[in-house]
Amino acid sequence: MDEVRYTQEDYLDKLKAAILIEHRCAPMHKGTYFVQETTSNGETVWEGDVEAFSLSGQSRTCYAWQHADNTGRLKIFAVLENQFIDSPSKAVQAALFTDAQPPVHPFSNSFETLKRLLVECKDRIRKIAMTVENLDATIETVRQTRELIAQKRQPSA
Repeated sequence: MDEVRYTQEDYLDKLKAAILIEHRCAPMHKGTYFVQETTSNGETVWEGDVEAFSLSGQSRTCYAWQHADNTGRLKIFAVLENQFIDSPSKAVQAALFTDAQPPVHPFSNSFETLKRLLVECKDRIRKIAMTVENLDATIETVRQTRELIAQKRQPSA
């Protein structure tokens, strides 16, 4: 079976159609910008090209891109410029912040990174186990308190 290949023009047409449907404005391509969002530790959270479009009848820009989720499903994002979103990078940050755009977790070949993540997971599991024990103790205390209250409310024989 032959693989279907899309051109850059096809890709931009898909984004334009999504913008037209979502924001009801005719978009005009202004440019392509590479965006890389990283954590304070320097780990890449998201990277890719973001397309900027001017919108007919508006002075705002729309930033758009396509992303494949973990299942391979493609989704188009179209974020309008506003007082907080004034760049392709901020558009991606907004999508990440609102959980619209899930972060990409690339596989790390670094043994130290994997080792650190394992230690963090073990620590979290220990904390959760402690929390569950505390919760069980609290539930038992509440149950015993209810029993005592119920006994005191019963009339003496």
